[in-house]
Amino acid sequence: MRILVTGGAGYIGSMLIPELLNKGHQVTVLDNLTWDIQGLESNVGKPGFEFVKGDIRDNKLIKGLLEGQDVVVHLAALVGFNLCESRRAQATDINVNGSKNLCSHLRDNQLLIYASTGSVYGEAKGLNCTEETAPNPPSHYAKTKLEAEAVFSKRKNAVILRFATAFGVSLRMRLDLLVNQFVYEAIKHKTLIVYGKNYARSIVHVQDIARSIMFTVNHKEVMHGQTFNVSSEATFTKGQIAQSIKEQVDYDLRFAELNSDLDKRDYQLSTEKIQALGFHTNVSLDQGIRELVYAVKKLKVDKTFFNA
Repeated sequence: MRILVTGGAGYIGSMLIPELLNKGHQVTVLDNLTWDIQGLESNVGKPGFEFVKGDIRDNKLIKGLLEGQDVVVHLAALVGFNLCESRRAQATDINVNGSKNLCSHLRDNQLLIYASTGSVYGEAKGLNCTEETAPNPPSHYAKTKLEAEAVFSKRKNAVILRFATAFGVSLRMRLDLLVNQFVYEAIKHKTLIVYGKNYARSIVHVQDIARSIMFTVNHKEVMHGQTFNVSSEATFTKGQIAQSIKEQVDYDLRFAELNSDLDKRDYQLSTEKIQALGFHTNVSLDQGIRELVYAVKKLKVDKTFFNA
């Protein structure tokens, strides 16, 4: 198949593109290279790979790129709480208006896979959130993602995937993610303060995110026009995640109460809907922590990998 991936040089895209190419797909990546090209360098020269530097908001460019595509995987966005709070207007323009531009040129015979977030559920204190749980987005990031969902939900050929908090090593690394940041701070600073240790957090490894997108490509007939949560089956509290890291890293772990300015998400994502179709995650928390520890200790992973 011919597949267009927007934002393909990012945290998720850099893990997805090799998988698509290995399956024999023709892959075009559109990215403005905000975070450079290191996530794509290993694909250069491979059969079926094409890169286009550009912006999702470019009307003429998007119209031309969509010609002849079978699938569009829409990853392009400003992501994360801090980044979207500091660039609110830009986040709205890219995440919402960019999505509208893409949708306006999408044909009915093209599959659109939209990468959304479980953050749209808000605090949802103690809930097991299904796809029917009413969204209550607490941040500008979550609000823009939900607005974009509304754009694509009108299309019968679109599938919305709501990802849990991602973690793990990627070719375009991010440290502004809960597990990744915990590991980084435990190693670099030898200490970590966890606020709200009993608050639950659903997580999913970036490799499993890529697998869920591949799964959607292969099961589009039964997933068209629907929304699916994507998460590891196991849910952990923030305290449990920190303790799991402590089993592999010697550091000073402390706990404190949440204040009004901090992230108060406390829920788990129900994955029964996508599991019923046969999708299950593969990468455990311990395995993900192990690779993160290696990456932070051995590779050049520093504060430049925080989206801010």
